[in-house]
Amino acid sequence: MNIFDTIVRLVLKNRVPVLVFSALIFVYGSYVTINSPVDILPDLNRPTVTVFAEAEGLAAEEVETLVSFPIESVMNGASGVERVRSISSPGLALIFVEFDWKQDIYLARQIVSEKLNSVAVPEGVSTTLGPISSIMGEIQLVGLSSPNGGVSPGDLRSLADWTVRPKILTVPGVASATVIGGDMEQYQIQVDSVKLSNINITIAELEETLSSIAENKSGGFLSTDTTEYPIRIIGRTTDVDVLGSTVIAKRNGALIYLRDIATVQKAAQVSPRGDASINGFPGVIMSITKQPGVNTLDLTKQIDKALEDLKVSLGDNVQLHPDLFKQEKFIRNGIDNVIGATRDAAILVVIVLILFLGNARAIGITLTALPLSFIVAIIILRIFGIAINVMTLGGLAVAIGELTDDAVVGVENAIRWLKENKNRAVKLSPFEVIIRASSEVRGSVIFSTVLVVLVFMPLFALGGIEGRLLAPLGLAYIIALVASTVVAMTVTTILSYYLLPGSSMIEDGFETKFLTFVKAKAEPLIRYSIRTPKTGLIIAGSSIFLTLLLVAQAGKEFLPPFNEGTLTIGVALAPGESMEKSNALGVQIEKKLLAIEGIESVARRTGRAEEDEHAAGVNSSELEVDVDLNKRSKDDIIEDVKKAFATLPLEGANVGIGQPISHRIEHILSGVRAPIVIKLFGPDLDALQLYAGQVRDILEDIPGTLNPVVAQEVKVPQVTITPNRDLAAQYGFTFGDLTDILEITLAGEEIGTILEGSRAFDLVLRLDQNSINNPEKIGSLLIATPNGSTVPLSSVADIKVTNGRNSISHDNGQRRIVISSGILDGDSVTIIESLQKKVEAELDLPAGYFLSYEGTYKSQKESSRKLLLYTFLALLGIIASLYYKFRSFSLVTQVLINVPVTYAGAMLFVLFTGNVINLAGLVGLISILGLAARNGILLIEHWIFKATEEGEPFGEELIVSGALNRLSPMLMTSLTSMLALLPLLWNPDQPGKEILYPLAVTTFGGLLTSLFVEVLIRPGMFALFGQKPLEQAVAKFHKLDSKN
Repeated sequence: MNIFDTIVRLVLKNRVPVLVFSALIFVYGSYVTINSPVDILPDLNRPTVTVFAEAEGLAAEEVETLVSFPIESVMNGASGVERVRSISSPGLALIFVEFDWKQDIYLARQIVSEKLNSVAVPEGVSTTLGPISSIMGEIQLVGLSSPNGGVSPGDLRSLADWTVRPKILTVPGVASATVIGGDMEQYQIQVDSVKLSNINITIAELEETLSSIAENKSGGFLSTDTTEYPIRIIGRTTDVDVLGSTVIAKRNGALIYLRDIATVQKAAQVSPRGDASINGFPGVIMSITKQPGVNTLDLTKQIDKALEDLKVSLGDNVQLHPDLFKQEKFIRNGIDNVIGATRDAAILVVIVLILFLGNARAIGITLTALPLSFIVAIIILRIFGIAINVMTLGGLAVAIGELTDDAVVGVENAIRWLKENKNRAVKLSPFEVIIRASSEVRGSVIFSTVLVVLVFMPLFALGGIEGRLLAPLGLAYIIALVASTVVAMTVTTILSYYLLPGSSMIEDGFETKFLTFVKAKAEPLIRYSIRTPKTGLIIAGSSIFLTLLLVAQAGKEFLPPFNEGTLTIGVALAPGESMEKSNALGVQIEKKLLAIEGIESVARRTGRAEEDEHAAGVNSSELEVDVDLNKRSKDDIIEDVKKAFATLPLEGANVGIGQPISHRIEHILSGVRAPIVIKLFGPDLDALQLYAGQVRDILEDIPGTLNPVVAQEVKVPQVTITPNRDLAAQYGFTFGDLTDILEITLAGEEIGTILEGSRAFDLVLRLDQNSINNPEKIGSLLIATPNGSTVPLSSVADIKVTNGRNSISHDNGQRRIVISSGILDGDSVTIIESLQKKVEAELDLPAGYFLSYEGTYKSQKESSRKLLLYTFLALLGIIASLYYKFRSFSLVTQVLINVPVTYAGAMLFVLFTGNVINLAGLVGLISILGLAARNGILLIEHWIFKATEEGEPFGEELIVSGALNRLSPMLMTSLTSMLALLPLLWNPDQPGKEILYPLAVTTFGGLLTSLFVEVLIRPGMFALFGQKPLEQAVAKFHKLDSKN
């Protein structure tokens, strides 16, 4: 008696407790399933800490040298840091410190914070850490607009800053709500430079005079016998007339008031760095990001409820836009589509079982494996903290056809044993028949399940984003498969004992017409295979070369393109272009887009919001375009978008069309939002720009690229003011005093805060904007000198319009510039490999300059190499396991003989469905390695059983009868596995399905081919090579039998 006999006997003897326990598991699992968090993809949040370094007054080159480089240097040596990127722009440095995927984000922030303390940066440079958020965490864009113009841009911004944003931040799980657009209002003291000079006061002296103009102070406390009174000295006011009545000087006995030399008013911030519009109207947009690990659907629901509560307080003239972008839309569509595919797959499985079994009891017994295996898999996934997403559901959807395999084999074998027992002279009890039937196949079933698990182990060895994506799929698949094996050994066996003996199909010897027909057609093919075995050898050998040829010529990509229901369009004008020009063009683009059928809304963000992690200039705009995929396909809409852009004045602009989540995945891979990324490293910025342009020109000539561009890191116009130290001294200025005066004069100075209830507004001292609205006027500005005279600025400083860098980027401390492109047609690997050949032939880079090919190409190459290596090791493990089981290399070869043919079939399906192989397709190829071996094990085991247990001699009849006995379970398991994939092949562009479609293509093609292998090749191979190992197995059996 082997271990499986013992387990089956134990299960049958305790059948009632086992069934009750299974029912409790089902009820509990159903509750867990209904309440499980749902997301579109597994957690892809690579621990990244963003450092903001504000360095007012420094040019990009100075920021790079004095701020970015010192911070990068200390971060590169920190524990767990894998990559450090930086962007240095005038007055601002952004440093992105990326850690190992396993690093705890809080520990990562602590490491960065400690390292920052050791960096010596110039005085006045402030560094702060960005908020904890997920790179995939921008879950929603919310907007405010007033299409009828009833609410001003300033009031819209105030509503966003002081009403909507605080409400959103109170929702648990929200990491940040970044606001852009509208007018950021300030209380401004706009000084007339001529009037100021007439009273002989410098603006620095005026700033000192007004330093307490809006301050409240304390007068201590006044105490009486019974009461204590705090004394408040009120200086703050919201009345601009009161502010204007502040005395600033006395001349010739007359008081000079602030209103005499300045206009005091509440006005919009001068030269804002960001703006927004919604559907062509001025608006305010809030980008909401979630904290890592928070459930997107639950959080979105809470945010929507908070926004609904605010609607009444916004007023009739304000339109709230809660759906400008919602990640929830893609999640729900993707999950619903995969659940629908799973449902359809289950229906197809039932149809197959009806065709082969034709008996309600047998079908019912077999189908119990489906829900129980699903439920157990989800329970275990939740124990590991894994949420329900497209990848875990995809693993279950792909496995659905195989979840009934063990039950099918067990039920079919029990039916066969019960039928044969009916004709026995000495009948066995149903209890004994079920035990023997289960024991005959249980070892093979468990062993083949172990092989499938072994095949999927390489997925867990993958690192990076590919491991994060594929490991949950593999884990869900394995858990469900193992669960189905346990269910088949327990629940299926018990139900077979209760329901099969005495059923009509046993009593009447019933066999479905379909199965009878299939066996009748299969028998001649099996006999042909036995009589012409060399044909099978030729087919198997040819398949190896065919597979290699198909793999070599197929395109390669990292992941299939998503279908998110939202487009992200980036438009970057030439650096140096103004906000006004960006806004005017942006409105034109929005109107063009809204005229396209299928586009529901357009939200535009131009420039950079406060505390934004992107160093975008006012020349850059990003548009989130919400599309209705029920009206038109994504490809048709994108085609119309391209046509619309062709009619717009976009000379010199960089335009990119993508999707939000796809862009973020690309950003995780290379730090650039594009599928094709080439980084050029070198010391000289001008040379980098020159060579990058040459690379871009080469890339533009390669078929399949979409709008190749060079990152806009160039020289832009700037006004430089260089004080003449000698002349400044002659007029009584110290050098520091003069630069302070110029800073306040030109940039303005915050001198206080005005409170309106709970709202706070900056009080800013600055020159009247009309005095400095072009470079020519700056030189004629009158400056009051300490000597009492008034001179134009040009008398003490040299004023020029020059060029300066808009930004400088680093990767790991090295200067670099990016050449990027979208993909119009084809795949990233083919495009990059073509580029490499052309660059090698046409471009001669000097010493110190080199190219790095990154993006999806680098990830695809690295992950494919790892996957193939680990799969090869898994194959060696399978060979070793098979040899341990059969103790015969001949039988091991026969089990695996169908693998080349199966792979050839899979690659032929790839050829006919786009001819591009990606990571998902490779997972399909891996899965059929185990599935292809499964039927071989069952069939060879049965031939051995017939020769040992039933005493049949080796020959054609043994092979034919054994093959026909196993034909039904083999066809059922293969057809259920194969047809269960059909729903994933239907409408492959639907959200959710597009990720799993390549996996379904390779698996379906391989399984379809394997059906023919079992009939046309394997019987012949056993006839040719099986006699010797079979005789050895018989001899071993008789030897063990004689000992017992």
